Amino acid sequence: MVLELRVPQLAEHFTRAEFLQEGQHLLPKLLAYAMSFVIVAIFWVNHHGFFHALKKSDGKLLWYNNFLLFWLSLVPFATAFMGEHPKCVEAIMCYGFVLLMAGLAFLLMGNYVLFKSDLISNVIGEETKKRIYRRNFPGVILYTTSVLSAPFSIWISWAIFFILPLYYFLPRQVEME
Repeated sequence: MVLELRVPQLAEHFTRAEFLQEGQHLLPKLLAYAMSFVIVAIFWVNHHGFFHALKKSDGKLLWYNNFLLFWLSLVPFATAFMGEHPKCVEAIMCYGFVLLMAGLAFLLMGNYVLFKSDLISNVIGEETKKRIYRRNFPGVILYTTSVLSAPFSIWISWAIFFILPLYYFLPRQVEME
């Protein structure tokens, strides 16, 4: 993602005003990069916690994981598109859609592990499994909202992109039942 951040083109002896004017064009890209970095970091931390709770894996889980990784691999493109065109509805929708699909992929992977396999420890009770699974719903719902609301207000989408990571920022400990 950081490869999309280019050093501003300035004369050899530039003024502070020239620097600030060029830097102003870089601000949306820096903002989009920082936001995406935090979001990818949250996915990574939760992904690590998710796999740490498993007693084993299988081929199906690996393909669910590949589905997640596919969508996360598109984050740099969506970030660059939105950073270059921060007020463009299509760029905002693209970014929201990529995050929606990554969230959905994580949800599907969780559904498989928690309810359709024997990959997770049996000491986790059904209520805890449901609570872990439901924790992913706000992301899917709000990223869907970001995509659908962008044609009406890109600012609703931007607000979702900033606020939703706060919900997922700190990984939660799994309480055994």
